[in-house]
Amino acid sequence: MKVRGPEVNLDADASQAIGLALHELTTNAIKHGALSSSRGRLDISWAVNQASSAGGLKLDWREHGGPLVTTPKQKGFGHTVIKRMIEQAVRGTVELTFAEEGLYWSLEAPDSIFQR
Repeated sequence: MKVRGPEVNLDADASQAIGLALHELTTNAIKHGALSSSRGRLDISWAVNQASSAGGLKLDWREHGGPLVTTPKQKGFGHTVIKRMIEQAVRGTVELTFAEEGLYWSLEAPDSIFQR
């Protein structure tokens, strides 16, 4: 697993929302994704001022080497958490791709999520 990015100070609401989304992504990766396989890898990275949304946060989650990924037939509560709920909570946008080689999730949030 690779985790990299600069230190950032998020406000409480953004911290809670992002933490919940990362928890859901981790749970799914352990049950069904890259972390369910000894060959699987997970790369998490973030950058400040790289988001197109006014210099905010860009956070990427990439899974590799796990079981082949297929798009779920139905969207449950987990999908709501990692997509719609996080977008509303941080006023950002999420990209979610069920690529065959691994799940890709990306969040772009405005700089208003940083603690002032």
